Amino acid sequence: MATALDFNRRKFFRLTYPESYRPKVKIYGDIHFVSQVSERGVVLLIPDLPHRKIGAKFVALIEFSDKTTLKIGGRILRIEGNKVIGQLSESIDFKRINEEQRQLKLKFPAYKPT
Repeated sequence: MATALDFNRRKFFRLTYPESYRPKVKIYGDIHFVSQVSERGVVLLIPDLPHRKIGAKFVALIEFSDKTTLKIGGRILRIEGNKVIGQLSESIDFKRINEEQRQLKLKFPAYKPT
């Protein structure tokens, strides 16, 4: 039987970036930043973007700190102020997520994933 704790667990590990180490994201022709990333979702920091609508499709290009780029796409699930929460149509490789976590721990030894 599932407990209340089981229902509160996220399906995918979510990596939250410190403000000084956020990957860049190019979306709608503009450069913004990634606040969080998981295998199936992203939180993008996009202030005053006129194209933001819940359910809208998006395509973007993330550039990580090691200069690796990754094309992502999906739908906007929620908008919370300047945070655009997107569900990805294709997963980000878990190896990429682990590499990002490894880099964060090297650069910020006190870093604890949320």
